[in-house]
Amino acid sequence: DNTKRKIKSPCMGDCRWDPTYQFCLGCWRNIQDINNWIILGDMERSLALRSCKRNKIKHLGRLMDQRANGVFEKK
Repeated sequence: DNTKRKIKSPCMGDCRWDPTYQFCLGCWRNIQDINNWIILGDMERSLALRSCKRNKIKHLGRLMDQRANGVFEKK
């Protein structure tokens, strides 16, 4: 029963799929974690949230690298 779980979904309702890195840019989950969230227990959800944090850090790091390399410079 999902109502007994303490860890709620990180879904923000702002779903934007990153096809290159295969995760949602709204909640940072991969498709497996999104599809399985309803059946995951709190331990698995906790692990999935750690993965979300890693995805977010990696993505923001890539953006910072791109900016440092002039990818986002205005013309």
